[in-house]
Amino acid sequence: MLETILAHQNPDGGFVYMRGKPYVYGHALMSSDADESALFPSWFRLLSVALINQLIPHPKADPTPWTFNRAPYLHYFPLEKVSGIRAGKR
Repeated sequence: MLETILAHQNPDGGFVYMRGKPYVYGHALMSSDADESALFPSWFRLLSVALINQLIPHPKADPTPWTFNRAPYLHYFPLEKVSGIRAGKR
């Protein structure tokens, strides 16, 4: 699963929404050309990597010191509901 997400990463470290297709999200200033890194897909791809790594540790993501908030919304992960979680707590 992680390999599929990382396949959307560019050499600059950013991520594309979908390979070979331009990305437009509601406004022209929030668009990117085909295979161009963009903030919105980069944020959610990294969030996906962090969440997946909590349940299925992967050598490429495991050394990263992921930190999660206990408040709902972005960066939330219910640490108390899953046994064996190694994530930092705030």
